[in-house]
Amino acid sequence: MTTTRQPDLPTFLGASLYVPANHARLESVLHELVRGGGRGLSRSVIVCLEDAVREADLEHSVRAASGALRTLSARRDDGDGAPGVHIYVRPRTPELLSRLLDDEAFHTVHGFVFPKVDISNVDAWLRAASTHPRAALMPTLETRDAFEPARMAALRDHLAPARRQILALRVGGNDLLSLLHVRRPRERTAWDTVLAPVLSQLLTTFVPWGFSLTAPVFEHASDLVTLQEEVARDVEAGFIGKTAIHPRQVPVIDAAFAVTEADLADAHAILDPGSGAVFGSNGSMCEPATHAAWARNIQARAERFGVRGERAPILTAVG
Repeated sequence: MTTTRQPDLPTFLGASLYVPANHARLESVLHELVRGGGRGLSRSVIVCLEDAVREADLEHSVRAASGALRTLSARRDDGDGAPGVHIYVRPRTPELLSRLLDDEAFHTVHGFVFPKVDISNVDAWLRAASTHPRAALMPTLETRDAFEPARMAALRDHLAPARRQILALRVGGNDLLSLLHVRRPRERTAWDTVLAPVLSQLLTTFVPWGFSLTAPVFEHASDLVTLQEEVARDVEAGFIGKTAIHPRQVPVIDAAFAVTEADLADAHAILDPGSGAVFGSNGSMCEPATHAAWARNIQARAERFGVRGERAPILTAVG
């Protein structure tokens, strides 16, 4: 299986489906996703060996994940499955990651998600991953350091030499809320909670320096209406993906990353070498010198998620 490295433009992940490594049907879930090649399903999946697995279940979960990955790799070698789905593993500690990489099965994944990363442990994570230098890495920002802009800036600078290997930084919203002794309220987006300034601060700390970020999970899986509102705001803010905890969330998240025809037309015009330095389009000013980065992102999203009408579909809650 070929692993990925971050290109110059963000890789728009869209919905990344979390699956506990001790899921009773882990092997069949992964096989179904890979056989579908991402069509109508998540195109990235994260097998979790951290918070989703109790300590008492860890050894069984490691064996289950190893077995599932070996079976999946053999099926892919036999031509059973499309290359459109990327699989990542989230170990609970750097020590566990080192152990996993002694097993060939874990060299078949596209990369690893590091939980609870801050300046105190980032070197241990990077050392543990060094035996798989082609793996894409996704450190997760979910410790109390995330509330301290200076600590996040120090982490950003520390990660800079590894930036090309870092696909994205994930934001762990539930862990951050836990540190504040609160839980996300129902029918409220993260942007309507105390997390809003933290999300904005993380984006402005990392994105201008070439890092991409993914948005936190929306934990109320039956409420697709609020999820739709939240992910629309995630996309507007500049996140490139979002954690999904249930398959029904995947199409809602991915749909939010589709672009409108008007935005795509503006993007093409902005990137057209023959366009003027400033011009008008649909009543708005377009200035290639300042809008080119936006335009490239719009084109990348259109290629990945397609083009939609001006209005997103209206959803209703699902029980």
